[in-house]
Amino acid sequence: MKRLRLHHDVGVEIEDAYRFYEKRDAALAERLLAEISRVRAFIEEHPRMYQRIDAKHRRAPLDVFPYSIVYREFQTEIIVFALAHESRKPNYWRHRDRSKSPRSE
Repeated sequence: MKRLRLHHDVGVEIEDAYRFYEKRDAALAERLLAEISRVRAFIEEHPRMYQRIDAKHRRAPLDVFPYSIVYREFQTEIIVFALAHESRKPNYWRHRDRSKSPRSE
């Protein structure tokens, strides 16, 4: 199984989404985190399962929330480039994958 890593901007996106839902309902915010964790684990187990959005990247939609996890499978690891909202700024994250091995945390 390949290790999954987050591009450093993804942590901010997760935190922002969490805060948005937390203001409305704390249980919903926790459900968001659980859903992100579930999809991340599935990506690690089955990285080729989700739909390709181009030659290199795939998107894994969350079930209940309007977000997708955008990632790329490399030879030794999987890098998540975005927690992308489905109806905002398509492809805003593309600049994050300029090099073969992006900086991530």
